[in-house]
Amino acid sequence: LGALIFGLLFAPHPKASEMAKSLLAFKDLFLIGFFLSIGLTALPDINMLMMSGLLVLIIPIKFMLFFWLFTRLQLRGRTAYLGGLVLSNYSEFGLIVGALAVSLGMLGEKWLVVLAVTTSISFIFTSIVYRYSHSIYQRIKEPVKKLESPVRLKEDIYPEITRARILVVGLGRVGIGAFTSLNKIADSRVWGMDADRAKIQRMRRDGMNVINGDGEDVDLWENLDIRHVQLVLLALPSIEDAINITKQLKNAGYSGKIAAIARYEDEVSALADNGVDKVFNFFTEAGLGFAEESLSLVE
Repeated sequence: LGALIFGLLFAPHPKASEMAKSLLAFKDLFLIGFFLSIGLTALPDINMLMMSGLLVLIIPIKFMLFFWLFTRLQLRGRTAYLGGLVLSNYSEFGLIVGALAVSLGMLGEKWLVVLAVTTSISFIFTSIVYRYSHSIYQRIKEPVKKLESPVRLKEDIYPEITRARILVVGLGRVGIGAFTSLNKIADSRVWGMDADRAKIQRMRRDGMNVINGDGEDVDLWENLDIRHVQLVLLALPSIEDAINITKQLKNAGYSGKIAAIARYEDEVSALADNGVDKVFNFFTEAGLGFAEESLSLVE
């Protein structure tokens, strides 16, 4: 509770997000230690594994319930589908509650092992499914859309980009730098897109041409007018996201050029093989720019 309270106190600080990223490795380490301590409790027997198997069979039922609930709350089918996938697995926080129940004598130690095995299997199952979730949605989107609520939330209304020739997807540090530089050249014909709604609202207040959207959303690309867009810049840290967005753009009929950034040489070839026209190696280009700027000091 003390750590939670201190976290709440640090949350408003400008460096809070950086601190959270730095502490993430510690969180994962402690979580592994927690799982290890549970694993040392007892060796699962056939009865425990059978019970875990029965609990795993509930995952599809949980998914259907979450999907039904989200669609009744007027969320889009894709949002309900992805949200249901994430929430249908068993949480490690359930293990924490289970460990507390065992320590209080409310549960036997064998049940803690059952919960641990079930949680581990659910993590494996949902991580595999979620890895291909966008490809799966591409195949089942029509029946999923039929289950949507006829009423659309304001946040789910597709945005419009007018007179856009260049679109920057991902407005992090690299993306915002590219967006700002391009705006000086192409003026209002440059638009930016990011999934962070709060960031987009701040940028709109500053008069910038930006929209809120998930680049991996095939429905977004199909409903976004990108006929006049000639160049899409993918300023994303994840190569998997960049490859998936490239595929979504191609599926939506986009015929312009696509540029992306990579950190390693194998990522450069992977992006190029998946349809990206120009790939910039982040560290190579940064080193080149650093050298050129430094040489100007002695010329």
